[in-house]
Amino acid sequence: MSDTRRIRVTITDASGSTPRDAGTQMLVSETRSIGSIGGGRLEWRAIDIAREMLAYGHTHSTHDFILGTSLQQCCGGRVTLQFDVSDGLDHDPAPRGCRSICMA
Repeated sequence: MSDTRRIRVTITDASGSTPRDAGTQMLVSETRSIGSIGGGRLEWRAIDIAREMLAYGHTHSTHDFILGTSLQQCCGGRVTLQFDVSDGLDHDPAPRGCRSICMA
């Protein structure tokens, strides 16, 4: 990823039916992303938050999401996402698949 400023998005907690497990990460720059926290509206919202952080110079944030109608996801679980300025990922971002059936 050539963009110098990046935000690492990490699932720090996942309960119930969620698209990915705790520890899953993605890296977001102003123009690209690497990895996936599960796709769908959760991932789109995470990318928006990360890019807002980059635009305003914020370095850390934590957000809780219920994967239901307000996010237009039918998983029904809950995730906590941590956003931090970062140079890279802690591990390989290769997809591991869904923990359970979850469609955006």
